[in-house]
Amino acid sequence: MSVVTIVTAATLVLFGVFGGSIGPQATAEIIIALLGLVALTSMLERESRLAQTDSKIDRVQAAVDEVRVLLNDSQGTTLFPNDKLPHTDTLLEGVSEIFVARAHSFNILTRDPDRWKAWLRSGKSIKVIVQNPWNKGLRHLAIPAYAYNYEIYRRNTEAVIAELGALNAVGSGMEIRLSNTCPTQGVVIVDGQNGGRCMIVALYVPGCGSANRPTMMLNRERDQELFALFYEKYYVNLWNESKPLASVQAES
Repeated sequence: MSVVTIVTAATLVLFGVFGGSIGPQATAEIIIALLGLVALTSMLERESRLAQTDSKIDRVQAAVDEVRVLLNDSQGTTLFPNDKLPHTDTLLEGVSEIFVARAHSFNILTRDPDRWKAWLRSGKSIKVIVQNPWNKGLRHLAIPAYAYNYEIYRRNTEAVIAELGALNAVGSGMEIRLSNTCPTQGVVIVDGQNGGRCMIVALYVPGCGSANRPTMMLNRERDQELFALFYEKYYVNLWNESKPLASVQAES
């Protein structure tokens, strides 16, 4: 009901009750009082609506905060395409060691060799585990990679080892080991010497190209159990089980 309607109705009631015996001044005062009452009522209603709106906003904000927490908690274990990885600069900020265990693709190291040579000259280190290309089992075991072919795979892996060898010549901070274990994940760990800070786990899926390969970004603090599992199996166990490149080459 509008203010005008209320005032008009009240005025008609007054005149009906008092039969027009009220003077003009008293009538004006009564109307002013009624307007004040209506204004007060309107203000109270508005404040009530604002309070309800604030309450709704608080509920919405609480829901948003809950979703944000859920997203943050699950971000590390959410699978996303390999080509959506954070930029290397973001991963390596303040880092003194990078550990990479993959099959034969080491783009993170080979696409910018000058960067990694400078990295090694600054006293930082790189630890690498590569699939042993001279492992005879590769002739009979199809690695879960896109369009696997043994001869192509072997040649590509040998080429990668040669590229990594160029980095190895820069300084003592580069360690290359070869593994006979069939890789099912590609793992990158930063600052593994201190227990690891974060890691990238790329899952090798048969018939899946590298750009669409499902990948996990794990954080040691957030993803404690999963992080500890991959850290132990790769940084500790697989590293200790793998052989230094020079030793394998001497045997081949």
